[in-house]
Amino acid sequence: MNLFKDFADLARRDMATRGYDVADVEGDDHAAVMMYLKIKRYAVQPRPRVILKAAGFQCPPQHLQGLNQLELAIRRGEDLTPYRSKNVASAGSRDGLLDYWGIHHFHLGAALMNDGFVERTEQLLFCLIHEEYACFLKVAAHNPSPWAEKDLIEVIHQNWPEVIGPYRIPNISSLSPEISDEDRKELRAANVTTFLDMQDGTIYCEPGFGNTSGGLHLTDLGRADHIRRVANAVEDRIKKNWVQIAADAKSQGYNLRDTEALTMRETIPNQYWDIMDRRTGYWFRQYLEA
Repeated sequence: MNLFKDFADLARRDMATRGYDVADVEGDDHAAVMMYLKIKRYAVQPRPRVILKAAGFQCPPQHLQGLNQLELAIRRGEDLTPYRSKNVASAGSRDGLLDYWGIHHFHLGAALMNDGFVERTEQLLFCLIHEEYACFLKVAAHNPSPWAEKDLIEVIHQNWPEVIGPYRIPNISSLSPEISDEDRKELRAANVTTFLDMQDGTIYCEPGFGNTSGGLHLTDLGRADHIRRVANAVEDRIKKNWVQIAADAKSQGYNLRDTEALTMRETIPNQYWDIMDRRTGYWFRQYLEA
């Protein structure tokens, strides 16, 4: 019985079904789980959201039609993939803006192209996506690069400080030496996180948390470790309660010999795992602890 491996196998199957290339993580369960968690973290779950716009938000006239279409899609809870970077289809791609600041960017093309994405635009919408709302920060040119400009965090701080309140660093009044946007871009490329100082002296850590020195995202790493702990805990619980589990199965006509044939069933829900005996097909549910 190896429930963490089972979780990784299900994750690989799910990613492959959705068109992702999983060849690079075929023999590495931890890497497969990390890739799966990254894809889920990058995803924008289709659900209706309220749109909030920063004070002074403006969009160039040539992109108003595309912006209006995107707004309608957000309000209706439609799939926003057509407006995102084409790299979203690559499991190995990285989005530093999401990794470090949790900010999405969307193209503003009005026409849907044959590849399933809207027409690419030089001007992009930078946006915070939460379960109930979408915060429109600004529309800015793809080049020169806006990806590490502190102004994006400043917009959030001035308009919705409660959103990034948990990342505020108390008892620090200033940073020295000052970190420029260009410095921050280079540090990010080297997997180094930085503090962010606002115009009013407020200091934040990076709200996306960023990566370890080895390039693993901190949130994904923590979640992968949690899944491994949960898998081990469920295995221990099954072994502890094996006599009762086998007795319950026998009362239903199933003869379970040992735990070696146990595996996770076909889904990966958050509240429970269904465990199946490969020899007989008998399955039972194990609820997960927080």
